[in-house]
Parts: sequence; C-alpha cells; structure tokens
Amino acid sequence: MKEVIEAQSFIANKIMNTLNECFKLGEKPLKFSGRLPAVSVEDFRKKLAEIQSSVARRIFVLAKANHLIHLRIGEYLALVAAADPTERYGSVY
Repeated sequence: MKEVIEAQSFIANKIMNTLNECFKLGEKPLKFSGRLPAVSVEDFRKKLAEIQSSVARRIFVLAKANHLIHLRIGEYLALVAAADPTERYGSVY
C-alpha cells in the first residue's frame, strides 16, 4: 500500500512540475471562441433534416444525446482528475 501511495505522489508531483514548466516557458491556454456549440447545433439540424425515415430520425437523436452525455461524463472525469493532485475537490462539485 505504501508503494502505491508513493507512486501516486510521484506521478502527481511530476504532472505539477511539468505544468509549472509549461507556464514558465510562456505557454498559455488557448482561448475558446465559443463558436463550437453553435456549429454543432447547425450541423445537427442539417443532418436531421436530411433523414427521411422517422425511425431513423429518432435513432439519430438518441445517438446524439448519448454522445453528449458521454462528453459530459468525460468533462467531469477530467475535472476530478485535475482536482486529485491539488486536493481541491470543492470546486469540482
């Protein structure tokens, strides 16, 4: 158990050191334009309009909803993973 905790600590320290080095080098996060959701909705509407069958339309909508749910799950997993090294879980929930 002690070795596992030491390994996790080593990895967390390595990640933090790498991130600190990136910011020392002047790298900054990219700015998000905010256009992605609008483009996604436009694309969704175009594809939905092309589908003739009502059954196929329903399947397409369900597949897109499933895709969005998995994107949200991934977002939360990334937030939890980012909170682990810093131990700041309060900002995740």
